[in-house]
Amino acid sequence: MSKKGEVHRINFFGGLENTALYTTSLEDALDKGLRMARPRRS
Repeated sequence: MSKKGEVHRINFFGGLENTALYTTSLEDALDKGLRMARPRRS
């Protein structure tokens, strides 16, 4: 997760731009980051 101005950028470590998510809400950024960190169910 990184922040530039008022925009938070969430992505996987080493992730490409097409997997990045952007938001201006810190709460939304944390929620999206936690969802990305959870293992995917098959």
